[in-house]
Amino acid sequence: MGASSRMLRAITQTQFSVALTALATLVTAGSAKLLIVLLLFQGGVRREFLQGQDAFLTGILAACFVWFFLEVERARQKEQEMQVKVVADLNHHLRNALEVILSSNYLRESEKGTAILESVVRIEDALKIILPERNRREAASRS
Repeated sequence: MGASSRMLRAITQTQFSVALTALATLVTAGSAKLLIVLLLFQGGVRREFLQGQDAFLTGILAACFVWFFLEVERARQKEQEMQVKVVADLNHHLRNALEVILSSNYLRESEKGTAILESVVRIEDALKIILPERNRREAASRS
């Protein structure tokens, strides 16, 4: 899971965290605008220019915040699409192997054991290949 996905999950987990994020955004944007206006005002910039600059800066800050959150959401959607693909791949391999096991009753006694064993090996291989991160975690926990 990417850092942006973890951050998005953290700031949207509860209503309180959403409110806190909104408050932090308000303070950040307001402070940035105030600082720039004060610097320009001390520099002798005319009031009309300050008003135009204020509107322009508000638009830029809003665009930056929207861009950031849309980018985080895009990354989250991409991660979810990858997870759906993993599940679909795993489903394909498991269903095929299980179909052989279920149909083994129709095989000759001498072929049943081999067919079932090959299916079990196929399931194990699919799990190792398609879910490598989980396998690494399990191996690390055994150590």
